[in-house]
Amino acid sequence: MTWIAWELQTTLDRRVAWPGETVYVSFTVRNPLAVPIYIGSYAWNTNFYPADQMVTNQANCIIQPQGMQFLRAGQILVPEVPDGQYQIEVVLTTFVYNSTTRQWVDVGLVKLGQPQTLMVVHVPRYRAFISRSNRVEDRPLGDLVVHTIQQWGFDTHTVGINEMESDPRRVPARIIEEILKADCLLGIATPRDVSAITNLTKTLAWLQNEVSFAYLAQKPFLIFSDQAVHLEGLLATPDIPVLGYDVSQLGTLISTIDRAMPVVRQAIVAHQQAQLAAQIEQAEMVIAYGAFVAGRVQGAFPGPNRTA
Repeated sequence: MTWIAWELQTTLDRRVAWPGETVYVSFTVRNPLAVPIYIGSYAWNTNFYPADQMVTNQANCIIQPQGMQFLRAGQILVPEVPDGQYQIEVVLTTFVYNSTTRQWVDVGLVKLGQPQTLMVVHVPRYRAFISRSNRVEDRPLGDLVVHTIQQWGFDTHTVGINEMESDPRRVPARIIEEILKADCLLGIATPRDVSAITNLTKTLAWLQNEVSFAYLAQKPFLIFSDQAVHLEGLLATPDIPVLGYDVSQLGTLISTIDRAMPVVRQAIVAHQQAQLAAQIEQAEMVIAYGAFVAGRVQGAFPGPNRTA
């Protein structure tokens, strides 16, 4: 038999937050029983933090039947975690008064039955061009990587997968258009062919081309490469950041992406700020040149001679 020892009202100042924000939370306990309850201590945490980081506080309060007690208010600093719904978990050390024996009965740690939830999203959302294989055998890995990238506040676009071009002759131009519209390029170097000359495994040819386009457009980019793949050309230079993965250890790959995506977001911000600074500098030069030309014109065409 299960019964409700207490009811907890968790109040948040918002239900949706993004990494770096601070969320205000407060806790109020209601006693639904016909006898008093005693709350010795309570602990709470959000499940994007490890369990050993639970915040513990002493309450030491008696709540009369049908009564309410404000426990405490606190703040939650939202860390760099993927988009998703996270839970606020609470446990209370609870004693229930037995009116027959006139004693307090220790019922131990009672957990919150239905945890409150907090949605974490990344703002702003960025547009990512994903350079990846569209072969059926490569879709499971590619879809897993793309799903993880999307959880970090990215909308993903790949020509031939979700960006379709009806005219085959326009595919290269469409790729360039999509790369120019994107805030970054993220590539997945899956194994494709084995070279008859070197006996080394190559990746899809389009990855080399699309990275070259992004390189020329000065877009931030990052490549996830299968350890079996031998990268060549531009992809093999120090200018191209590459993170290797082992397809047999998908958990490690997801962890790698989770560590990398906050850095990618920072790179996009730095890139946008540099672009803005360059645009401001260019605008100032145009204004200065315009003022210089206006001054020269004014000097070349003086007004009427008023000395006559």
